[in-house]
Amino acid sequence: MKSVVKSERVCWIIASILMLAGTTMLLRTVLVSRTLIDGLYKKHDRIHHLALMRYEADGLRSAVLTLERDTSARPTDIRELTRTYLENADVTSTLLEPEATIYGWQVQRVELTFEQLTWEEVSLFLRKVEEQRPPWRVKQMSLTPGNSEGLSGKLLLHAVQKSEI
Repeated sequence: MKSVVKSERVCWIIASILMLAGTTMLLRTVLVSRTLIDGLYKKHDRIHHLALMRYEADGLRSAVLTLERDTSARPTDIRELTRTYLENADVTSTLLEPEATIYGWQVQRVELTFEQLTWEEVSLFLRKVEEQRPPWRVKQMSLTPGNSEGLSGKLLLHAVQKSEI
């Protein structure tokens, strides 16, 4: 009888030890899996960010290829555009030093100063210069009302062009 009671105690002790070990393993697995899940979420976010960067790079690559197909890829002379669309206006144009961008390309910059133009003349001119290929883009614009119906102002325009290598 004593041996049966003793063996029963041993079984209970072994069962308790195994239950404690199982609970410990369960808690450790839960903690480790939480860390692994957090790591997977971070990797997912990084992959999503990289996919967005790739999408943007593909769009930029497409834009560069479009420009590369145009053998001239030179913006229309801004002085010619001002003569055409602002023929009676007092406009001063200053060509600024081009900025280098990616290999083989640069940004041509020009500053225009004008006085006594109507809003219609300014908006028509801006629309026409942006219709050019490659387009002139407005980077800065300041307009002030003149002493009569006209506006005075300053424009900073940029256009992408091939570099002279």
